[in-house]
Amino acid sequence: MPTSFSTNLALALPATGELSGTWGTTVNSNITNMLDEALGYQAFSATGGSDTLTIPDGTTGVARSIYIQLNGTGGGTVNVPTAKTKMYFVFNNTASAITFKVTGQTGVSIPAAAKIALVSNGTDIITAENYFSALTLGAALPVASGGTSLTTLTANNVILGNGTSAPTFVAPSTTGNVLTSNGTTWASSAPAAGGITYTTTKTSNYTAVANDGVLTNTTAGAFTVNLPASPSNGDQVIVADAAGTWGTNNLTVGRNGNNIADVAQDLVCDISGASVQFVYNSSGTASWEVFAQIGGNGGTAVTLTGTQTLTNKTLTAPTIASANLTTALTLAGAAGTNGQVLTSAGSGLPSWTTISSSPTVVRSARTSDTVLGTADVSKLIDITSGTFSQTFTAAATLGNGWFCYIQNSGTGYVTLDPSGSETITRDGVAFTTWVLWPQESALIVCDGTGFYYTNLKKGQIVQTLGTQTSVAFATGVAYRTRLDLTIEGISVDTDAVLSLQLNTTNASKTSQIIINTSAVQSATATTGNFNYINNSVSSWALNQTGTNRLFGQISLSFGSIGTTLNGWGTRVNSSSNQEYQYHAGFFGSINSTSVTSFGLYLASGNLTGGTVTITEL
Repeated sequence: MPTSFSTNLALALPATGELSGTWGTTVNSNITNMLDEALGYQAFSATGGSDTLTIPDGTTGVARSIYIQLNGTGGGTVNVPTAKTKMYFVFNNTASAITFKVTGQTGVSIPAAAKIALVSNGTDIITAENYFSALTLGAALPVASGGTSLTTLTANNVILGNGTSAPTFVAPSTTGNVLTSNGTTWASSAPAAGGITYTTTKTSNYTAVANDGVLTNTTAGAFTVNLPASPSNGDQVIVADAAGTWGTNNLTVGRNGNNIADVAQDLVCDISGASVQFVYNSSGTASWEVFAQIGGNGGTAVTLTGTQTLTNKTLTAPTIASANLTTALTLAGAAGTNGQVLTSAGSGLPSWTTISSSPTVVRSARTSDTVLGTADVSKLIDITSGTFSQTFTAAATLGNGWFCYIQNSGTGYVTLDPSGSETITRDGVAFTTWVLWPQESALIVCDGTGFYYTNLKKGQIVQTLGTQTSVAFATGVAYRTRLDLTIEGISVDTDAVLSLQLNTTNASKTSQIIINTSAVQSATATTGNFNYINNSVSSWALNQTGTNRLFGQISLSFGSIGTTLNGWGTRVNSSSNQEYQYHAGFFGSINSTSVTSFGLYLASGNLTGGTVTITEL
C-alpha cells in the first residue's frame, strides 16, 4: 500500500512494510519537517485582492503554520483550505483590514495591525476565544479600544465622558449637593430652595428676590413691590394682601424690566384679600406668569356668571353684550333715571340722556351738493336755492333702513342722483335720477341696494307772461305723467287759438283750444293722439288704449275777452273785484315714447300778461 497523508496537516502516513531502506528520508521530509512548519511562523505578502494559502501533501505550505504574519497590501481576502480543522494566530501587519476565511465563506475581518487567535472548524474561520476569566494588561486600555486611558479612578467621583480623550470627573463637593446640568456639562451644586420664604410684612417700596413670599399692608397708602431684575427659569415670588386693603389702596407689582403675563406693563393689584403668584418662564416670550388666588379676609372674586360688583375698577376697552366700547367706561354715582339711555357725544365718555317722547328731525340747509351719507339719516335736507345734482353715498354703505327727508324750497331744479348705476324708485318705476321741482318734498328710503321715493308735496313751476307767443316746460317733465296747467290773468282782445304741444323723442303732438265769440272748442290733434276735451277726463280715458299716458287738467281765466263766450263761466277776483271769464277742460295723450317737454303756444290772436303754472297732480 502506498504512503498516504493526514487530513489537517498533510503529514506522511507510510503503509506497513513500505519504505524499506528509505524510512528516514520520508520521516524527516514528510513528517518531522512538516511538524516543524506547522508549529512555527511564516510570513505572507498579501496583494490586496483575493489570495490563497495551501497545505500541500509532502511539501511546505503557508497555511500549515500556526502563526502567520500578513505583510504587503491589506484590504483584500486571504483564503485557507476547506475541511481543515486547526488553529491560526494571525498578525495583520498591513495598513488596512484583511478578511481571513475559508474559500467561499465569510471568515473574520482582522483590523490593520491587529493580532488575533482564529480556528478553522472545517467549514469557515471563526474566532478562537470569547471568554477570559482574568485579563491583565501591561498598559491602560485606550479610549479608542473601549478603555479609559487611565490606570486609576478617583474614589467616589462621577465619571464624565470626554470624547476620544480620557474621561473627567465631578467630585462630590459639599454635603447635600446634587448633580446639576447647565445645558452643556454637569456639576456638583447646592439644590434649589425647597419653597417660598416669607419675611416681615412690607408697608413701603420693596424689591423681591427669588422664592420670596411678600406680605403687604397698604393701609397707610399705595406702594410698589418690584420683581427680581434677573430671574432664572422657575423662580417664584408670591405677593399677598395681608391687611385686606388692596381694594382701597392699590398695590403695584413692578415688572423690573421683564414682561408680566407677556405684556410690558406693571400689574396693579386692586382686589382686597388676594394673593398673586408669579412664576418666571424663560421659554418663548420670557415672562412672569401670573396665578391669582382669593383669600379668606374679604376678597371678592369675579365669576363668569351672575351679577358682578366691581369697586374702583378701570375697564380698558371692555366688550359689554355686543357693543364694543373703545374708551374706558366710568359710571360713577348716578345711575340715570327711568327711561334714560347712554348716549355718545362722538368723543369722550357716554352720558345719560332722556329720549324725547316724540321723534325729532334735524334740518340741514344747503345750496350745493354735499354727498348724503350715514350721518344724514332721519334729517330734513332743505335745499333753499340753486340748480344742481344731489349725490348719495352707495346704498350698501348706507344700509337697509337709512332714510332722510328732502325738499326743494328754492326756485331751481335739484336732480337726485344715486351712486353709480343705483336707482331711485317712484310709483313702481325705477329711475336713474329724479328731478325735484320747486316746492317739491319727499321721503327717501334706502333698502341697501337702491332708493325709494315717497312724495310728500307736489312741485310746481310758475312763469309770468309778458307779450309772448309761447311758454315751454322741459326740466323734469319726462318723469311725470299727470299735470295741472293753470293759465290766469291773461287778456285777449280778439278771438284766439291756444295750442297745447307735447314734444317727445321722435315727434311733436298738438291739440288746439279755440277761443272765439261763440264758444270754447276743442280740435282734433294735428299730429298724434293728443286731445283736449272740455267735459271730463274720464270720458277721454275710457276711449283710449296704450301705455305711458300723459294727461291732466287745464284751467283758463281771462281778464278781458271781446264778448261773453258760450260755455264760459264768470268769476270775480277777490282782491280787485274785477269780473273775469273762466273755463276748465282736460288734455291727454297715449305717449309711446319719452316726453321731452310740454308747452303752451299762441296759434292766433293776441294774449298779454298773466301767469302760467304747471303743477304735478
